[in-house]
Amino acid sequence: MFTPFREAATQNESLMPLASAVVALSFMIYYAAKLLLGFAALIFGIAKMKDGAKPLGGVTALVGVVAIVANAILIVFGRNAFLPSAVAGGFGVLATLLLAFCLMRVAGND
Repeated sequence: MFTPFREAATQNESLMPLASAVVALSFMIYYAAKLLLGFAALIFGIAKMKDGAKPLGGVTALVGVVAIVANAILIVFGRNAFLPSAVAGGFGVLATLLLAFCLMRVAGND
């Protein structure tokens, strides 16, 4: 996806800031999406805990909080922050998976 920008930047030095900006913006949007999925996991995890599914709800809420914090750090400090990008992405994926389990149990209860 970024190959055309990189090729153009290697041929014309003045395009390098543009290529860097496109990559930075795309990762910021990615981290923001993972942050919002972590927030949804937190909300539905708390709701599951109140409905009686304490283990699933507790783990989902906890992973959601970690996803929120990790992705917020990378949004604020960038991809080269002290936290590896894979940690934020991994917790975002795990929060999404647990959120899906919570939502499947909601649909099963209806």
